[in-house]
Amino acid sequence: MREWIHSLESRFVLFLDTVRWRLRPEDDSSEASEGMQMIWQREWEDERVRVTRYTKRCGHEGHLIELDYYFPRDSAWHTVAIIGGESLESSTMMLSDALQFLQGRVEQRENA
Repeated sequence: MREWIHSLESRFVLFLDTVRWRLRPEDDSSEASEGMQMIWQREWEDERVRVTRYTKRCGHEGHLIELDYYFPRDSAWHTVAIIGGESLESSTMMLSDALQFLQGRVEQRENA
């Protein structure tokens, strides 16, 4: 139970740090001082994935994966999912399962 509570606390603190970092003014170049730095980015048409490095409360390095979608109406990118580096493997498996589910539904419709 204590591990679960500690895990929940860590995720909540990461969430708050991420929100604070994302809401900083555009001209604020304090990424490094905040302990968060984008280290990789890839775009596909109207989708984007970004990897950000940050310093955990314990002092170790952590990673955050953000999935963004471009909304032409706003002419802006919006984050639609945030995944912690520790949960990337399980999140990838769940997304793969969701893809298989959706592909099965498409096959059912095509065969109907």
